[in-house]
Amino acid sequence: MTVIRKSSLDKLKDAGLFVSEPFPTNSPFPDGVVIAKPITTPGNSIPDYSSSYGMENEQEEVPVNTPFIHLYCHNNKSIVYSVDYIPGPGPGDFVNEWDSIDEALDDILDFFFGDPSRMLLKPEARIKAKHQQR
Repeated sequence: MTVIRKSSLDKLKDAGLFVSEPFPTNSPFPDGVVIAKPITTPGNSIPDYSSSYGMENEQEEVPVNTPFIHLYCHNNKSIVYSVDYIPGPGPGDFVNEWDSIDEALDDILDFFFGDPSRMLLKPEARIKAKHQQR
């Protein structure tokens, strides 16, 4: 199992992102982390969306205004995972496999700070579905 280097996680933290403590090796995202953009960090967000993240060993919950992303390694690939629909994938959901951790980090930074249309696919699909149900 590949553990993500601290220096890689520091790159995300230095950009202002929340990065959880690593999950246990036997979890669905072995040795991986959860990443989100805190409300206080400029960048992409979903209007009228708020959530928070906290774990037992972390001192407080972190309010966020973005979907959560999981980053973990599997079979020598770096996986960037954001699936909100069950069963998934749904609109805006993605599971991207990268050959290097640097490519995965670039993908994550693009999601939170690049073209906002990628993130906005998630709420736009929900809004369309609500309107079609009426």
